[in-house]
Amino acid sequence: MPTMRFDHQTLPQRVRFASAAAAENLKNALTELGARRVMVIASRGQRVTAEAILRSVRGGNVHGMYLLLGGAEVLEVQAEPGCAAEGRSVEAAGKRAHTRIAAIVRDGHVVIPRGKERVERGDRLVLFNAIRGVADVGSTFGAT
Repeated sequence: MPTMRFDHQTLPQRVRFASAAAAENLKNALTELGARRVMVIASRGQRVTAEAILRSVRGGNVHGMYLLLGGAEVLEVQAEPGCAAEGRSVEAAGKRAHTRIAAIVRDGHVVIPRGKERVERGDRLVLFNAIRGVADVGSTFGAT
């Protein structure tokens, strides 16, 4: 199947098109621009595509992402070794990231945290995240 590619740039916008390459194109464009934040606007029918794009842009420790109506999201992230959340209580880590840690998957077991559990390297965390906390998730649970 032939692919189509299109790149158009005017200030202050850029339009890039390539069939089946939206996530890769956006990630490359953000790297080129040195951007640290991204806003993806999508209709309900484009939600799956938007989730894939944002997962790609967010980085390697984001394993799942689901956008909710009203602007919130549910993320599945892995606590990287040396991250700011490592060793902190679930309550403290959640406050730092402006998010709620809804579940911890550790050693194949799901733990519903009550606030005193501590985040350990390698934990898979299910986060409920409001829009205002988007930028803080990476800095809290990603590698430093």
